[in-house]
Amino acid sequence: MTQVIQLVIEPPKLRQARNLTLAIMSLAQKGTLTPEQYQARIEAVGILAQEAHDVIVAAECETQHETRKHGDTQRRHTPS
Repeated sequence: MTQVIQLVIEPPKLRQARNLTLAIMSLAQKGTLTPEQYQARIEAVGILAQEAHDVIVAAECETQHETRKHGDTQRRHTPS
């Protein structure tokens, strides 16, 4: 019997967004916190969430740019 291993290489922005999401989840775990610690944690979650959002938007823009680039190339080479 043959064993097949599939290697999936993630784009850097996807990996970065995933890591930011994991960091947010880690910070969001319940624990006994002082009000100061709670406030600091909320601020950290907000910063990480904004960073994750920015990474996702940048990845979407790159995808749209690549789609347009490939679409323009296909239209130029298509005989009329």
